[in-house]
Amino acid sequence: MSFENMGEIIRSSATQLFSQRQVANLSRFLLKGGDNMLATSKTAQGLSLGYMALTSSTDTYAAFKDAGANDAVAGLGMLATMGALYGLMNTNYFKDALFKGT
Repeated sequence: MSFENMGEIIRSSATQLFSQRQVANLSRFLLKGGDNMLATSKTAQGLSLGYMALTSSTDTYAAFKDAGANDAVAGLGMLATMGALYGLMNTNYFKDALFKGT
């Protein structure tokens, strides 16, 4: 544990949070008018969760390739992982399971 490691953790976390917020802000541009805040909020949440699922599953492709899978199988494995993570995040599974009783 060093100041350099702690700085890198803070930098990477801040970068990810900034990126996630910018992806969520895309909903304002996709839903022109912005009168329907509920639709804008749902779209922002979907985009944000999709971005988190995508960034969380990027190592899956390399893991499949290292295991000897071809490009198509590795791509399908990454898509399946991304879909599963999106589904779990979308149903708040992690929040309910990890923070139960807090």
